[in-house]
Amino acid sequence: MASVQNNFTVDAGGKFTRQFTYKVDGSVVNLTGYVARGQVRSSTFSPLILEFIPTITGGTYVINMTLTPEQTVLLRDSNYVYAIEVSNASTGDVRIVSHGVITVNQRIVR
Repeated sequence: MASVQNNFTVDAGGKFTRQFTYKVDGSVVNLTGYVARGQVRSSTFSPLILEFIPTITGGTYVINMTLTPEQTVLLRDSNYVYAIEVSNASTGDVRIVSHGVITVNQRIVR
């Protein structure tokens, strides 16, 4: 199952939130028992810039991605890559559910 590419623009130093639903062939995937994690890097093989923990809303399986102002202020370049994966410890299933490019608007007012 392929992940969905979602590109975002983030304001450095601001709170960033996005919600999305992981679907396969148009059907919502039941994520009961799954936990999510996400990472941001300068490029695919570069060191980790920041890690975040998306939440999964029970029943609707909406994945909530939130970056705090303390996290976004660390984004000093103009573009980064990110990915979010979900995993189920009891089944061993791991899926990349979203990936893409984060474009950063740098803070001007400080």
